[in-house]
Amino acid sequence: IRAQMATNCYDRLAWRMYDRITGTTWFETVILMAILVVGATTGLELEAGDNPSEKVEALLIVVSKLSNVVFTAEIILKVIAEGTRPLEFFTDSDNGAFNTFDFLIVASGWFFDLFTSKYCNTVLQR
Repeated sequence: IRAQMATNCYDRLAWRMYDRITGTTWFETVILMAILVVGATTGLELEAGDNPSEKVEALLIVVSKLSNVVFTAEIILKVIAEGTRPLEFFTDSDNGAFNTFDFLIVASGWFFDLFTSKYCNTVLQR
């Protein structure tokens, strides 16, 4: 049905993105694996407590940054796949509420990273 609704070049491109990327099983599997990795590292972080080793702390930072990038890319691709109706990502009757929640979680991840980075702390202490 979406392919039939694609009347302009941008909507046709959006349909292709959905059909070949965001609507595929492999894409959803990659996102699910990223969620599982975040869950595992959250458990590792809780287990390490207040004084994690340098290796564990480095792993947690890398996973945090990579997960922000992966989930941001997911949102961007899905918004683009909406074609000339990008707000449909947030207002869709089936997934809109979850997509909005997902967006807020990703945005808060970037906000948290920005305000807890060593660079930001150094600038704020001056």
